[in-house]
Amino acid sequence: HSRLAESARCEAEFTGVRCAAALSTGLQLLGDEQVVDAVHAYDVARIGGLSAQDSLRRALPPHLRERSELPLHRVSAVAADGRPIPFLAANADGSLTFALPVAAGEPIRWALRQPLADEIDMRTSLEPLAAACPNPEFALVFSCIGRGPLFYGNDDLDLLACRQRFPGLPLLGAYGS
Repeated sequence: HSRLAESARCEAEFTGVRCAAALSTGLQLLGDEQVVDAVHAYDVARIGGLSAQDSLRRALPPHLRERSELPLHRVSAVAADGRPIPFLAANADGSLTFALPVAAGEPIRWALRQPLADEIDMRTSLEPLAAACPNPEFALVFSCIGRGPLFYGNDDLDLLACRQRFPGLPLLGAYGS
């Protein structure tokens, strides 16, 4: 509509188009389910008897656990139904601000994005898409900014996987957060 959307989203409409979709979360689960103990709005205070940040830190591999700042761009919570729940902030009181609501008593698991696993997950997710739509006319690709060139070491391997699987296909997309 040529105006900024106050809801911080972009809308488009395509008519007469047959669509297929693929999703690559690239998330590798860490440890067992833990129960959310205390929540205030989107701030999760306690999980599994620990502060939310301590619970997350305990699940991380040692090289990430020892850092002073949590790598929030690489980690996510995963709900019991498999829905990823990203973080918005690590707070001074030890809580984590989730991007989606969770309730006390809800089980979650921690998950981590790692470049090699994400690259494999992206390539794997494109195969059923290619089978469902072998000759697409164009593609829309939306990737998390956390999986862009800096994550992969100066190459966007998600974009490269799309270009290799569908050579010459016009791509339109954006990085989000």
